Amino acid sequence: MRARLGVSEGMETWTLVVALLGLVAALCSLAWQAWTFMASGARVAAVLMVGGARGRTWGTAPLKDGWQRGVRDFELQGCTPVLGVTATNTGRQAATIRGFGTWADTRTDEFGTLGATLGQRLRHRLEANDEETWFLPFTEITEFLDLLPFEPTRIGMEIYLGNGKTVRAPESLLVAELAPWRNRPDGEAGG
Repeated sequence: MRARLGVSEGMETWTLVVALLGLVAALCSLAWQAWTFMASGARVAAVLMVGGARGRTWGTAPLKDGWQRGVRDFELQGCTPVLGVTATNTGRQAATIRGFGTWADTRTDEFGTLGATLGQRLRHRLEANDEETWFLPFTEITEFLDLLPFEPTRIGMEIYLGNGKTVRAPESLLVAELAPWRNRPDGEAGG
């Protein structure tokens, strides 16, 4: 007969069960930590802005009702009206911004959705919890609209990230709202 050391078979089984549960809990915790690390990278959001610029000075505000009046006020102060986009990185890691632009599209029964973009290439590193604003003058935007082979209905701004993704500002303008600034000589105040 073999001498036992005082440990019953039932206790050996429970010890094994507890050890396996501990291993499963540790693996679940490791998987959760890895997922949250990967998911908490750069998170870039975009907001459409309108305003004015003169030289190296500019001012913009988020798009809201009555924005045309604010743009006209900027013009009366000698500023060029601008449409801009503010990029905000709410993630834990930096994001590379490789450009920004304006988009225009329309919905047609014959062709579906037609679209085009105008923008600028740049290389900017947007750190965590940081924001930056870029803009295009209304004159460039209206020239862009006049060159399109279709009449767009909406216009907005977007940001091009270094990873190849595009982030669009959820707000957009009706192209008809830009009518006071289309087809007029430079420097002439909006009506």
